[in-house]
Amino acid sequence: MNEFTDRQKQIIQASLELIAQSGIHGLTIKNISKKVGITEPAIYRHFENKNEILLGIISTIKQNTGVDKFGQATEKFTACEIIRKVFTMHAQQFTENPSLAAVIFSEELFDNNSDLSATIRTIMDESQIKFINIILNGQADGEIIDHIDAEQLALMIMGAFRLLVTKWHMSNNSFDLQKKTANLLNALEKLI
Repeated sequence: MNEFTDRQKQIIQASLELIAQSGIHGLTIKNISKKVGITEPAIYRHFENKNEILLGIISTIKQNTGVDKFGQATEKFTACEIIRKVFTMHAQQFTENPSLAAVIFSEELFDNNSDLSATIRTIMDESQIKFINIILNGQADGEIIDHIDAEQLALMIMGAFRLLVTKWHMSNNSFDLQKKTANLLNALEKLI
């Protein structure tokens, strides 16, 4: 499901906010209906069940976090510039909608749901492959060190950003994520 109606988008956004506020346990059809201001049966006219809402959230996250933008315009930018642009964009999107971080990095959300886990794993695998290719291009151009495997570099960079966003989220967004992301990217560029 890629195109959502306005009401479906409203339900997805309300669901994101509920998860950010109360965790996955706060995401109930009753709570969603209250937050959106429609009846519970009306929710079911837009989504068959809570799992479908969660898959809608994941689809929205994938669209909004630029997974498909990895590697675009590689002829115009160096590998380090692409890495910087991607993570800067992610930090901006998380700042504008902190609920996205709450969902993406919520392990409890995916623990007992194989469909959601498989979808998230696929997104993560696709992102990692695209990211590895950016690093490989940078290594081929002599821009990025080549004595460390591209996959390991991708894990280190992606993991460092994930830790930063998790700390930001757990601190109730108490620091400037965009500024800290810029600082992180500056340090990582010196390492790679």
